Amino acid sequence: MTSFAIRRPSATDIAIGIGAALALGWWTFTYYWEMPEFQRLMGGMQAVVLTVAIAKTLALVWRRSNPVIAVCAGLVLTLAQFLIIPVSVPTDLVLWILLYSAAAFGPRWLGLVTLAILVGSGIGLELIAGLPAERSSELLLQSLFTTAASVAAWALGNSTRSRLERLAALESQALQLKSDRDQEALLAASNERTRIAREMHDIIAHSLSVIIAQADGGRYAAMADPAAGERALGTISEVGRASLADMRRLLGVLREHSDAETPTSPQPVDADLDELVRGVREAGLRVSLVRMGEARPLPPGAGLTVYRIVQEALTNSMKHAGPNAKVTVLVQWLHSALALEITDDGRGAGAASDGKGQGLVGMRERAAIFGGTVSAGPRPGGGFQVKILIPLPDVRSRSNPLEGSIPAPPAPETSGVLPVIRAELGGVAPRPPANTPENGGTEPDTSTSGLTTSGKEAP
Repeated sequence: MTSFAIRRPSATDIAIGIGAALALGWWTFTYYWEMPEFQRLMGGMQAVVLTVAIAKTLALVWRRSNPVIAVCAGLVLTLAQFLIIPVSVPTDLVLWILLYSAAAFGPRWLGLVTLAILVGSGIGLELIAGLPAERSSELLLQSLFTTAASVAAWALGNSTRSRLERLAALESQALQLKSDRDQEALLAASNERTRIAREMHDIIAHSLSVIIAQADGGRYAAMADPAAGERALGTISEVGRASLADMRRLLGVLREHSDAETPTSPQPVDADLDELVRGVREAGLRVSLVRMGEARPLPPGAGLTVYRIVQEALTNSMKHAGPNAKVTVLVQWLHSALALEITDDGRGAGAASDGKGQGLVGMRERAAIFGGTVSAGPRPGGGFQVKILIPLPDVRSRSNPLEGSIPAPPAPETSGVLPVIRAELGGVAPRPPANTPENGGTEPDTSTSGLTTSGKEAP
């Protein structure tokens, strides 16, 4: 059972034991000295009974460190003293202190057993003393006093025990809360490290891919056209500076005391896809951006997710699609989702890879934050495709307050597959019909980056 005993006697317990031995011992000596029973004892027995009576006060030293031993010692010495002289003495007050300590600091059974012994012995020992019948009322009063004092000492000890149990519960709860807080801090730090690693991967991988492509192309182009070499070096310089600024912004959040005056730039969002496509196109990749449906605000952080996913997909196309590959980026706003599709007509599954990249893993992690899904794989007929679907609040539930009261016409069956823009060189990208669920009931946004109104790639 639960015990609140301390490991060793404290200085306070030792002082209480010695003080009680001196004070109650002197009181007991003067009390005994006036008793005829004590005077009739021989000198040696007088010393024994005084020693026994005073020795039990020293049990108070171990009342908190070992309450079981202290109570047993006090009861045994009291019984020995009473067998010599069957009279209560001042040192018997120690028994109630021991009862309090047993109820407060010892096992729960110890307090109850000690209470029963004291109450029973208070009556039994008085009967053994053989008081005459005319003193029966005195015996009753003594028994009642002994019982009341014992119950009061046990109740006080039990109250102290309850308080100690509450304190122990609060300490345990505080330790648990501290442990939970530390675990949450470790989890938050792990999540932050993952987020920073993902951002660093996106920034560095994309930038280095552009720089390598420009350096390789510029080296050969400079032999025939020095101006082309200068343009390649300019692109490398621009991409390097932009990447360095992004890295400084990202690493700045890791500083314990960041400079409040340090200028910062906003994170890229889906509206910056045109600038991203322009930069990739300048790096030498033939890429087109097609938007369909009516754009609307995204939840916080979702715009950055869209930007980084498209950036990673374009980086993969630059590394693996091969020369003269054409890439199409489709951004389609549906009623309850944002669909992205990045396709190329390059080498597809035949592209070489070291298997150590984390790009697709990062895309899936980013999309999963908003409940989205990512699928990637070779296209039928050649090339590679990446499809992303990010759920959004359904605009129809806000724009049509009478929805539900007026039966809606049955929706046409769809295959559930995102439309793929397969615009070949010189071809025209197919346009979905107007006022259909695929484009949100409006004409598709025909503003594209890299495509003219005839569908040809811009020079």
